[in-house]
Amino acid sequence: MRRETSPLDDPPPAPVARTAWWVEPAFVADIEYREISSDGLLRHPSFRGIRTDKTPDEVGMPGASEVR
Repeated sequence: MRRETSPLDDPPPAPVARTAWWVEPAFVADIEYREISSDGLLRHPSFRGIRTDKTPDEVGMPGASEVR
């Protein structure tokens, strides 16, 4: 499932992207968090489980017209 390039339309900032392992989106996770930082990172993220009601193509970052 690993890939060399980001599957995201708008990848994270360079410091994060340099150390990231990119993978093919296959699952949708429910993530709870406090806020999104000014550089686009989630603050205090917590994994709540896998969602089976959505596909990876149906979700994105909060505020980009999807439901969290």
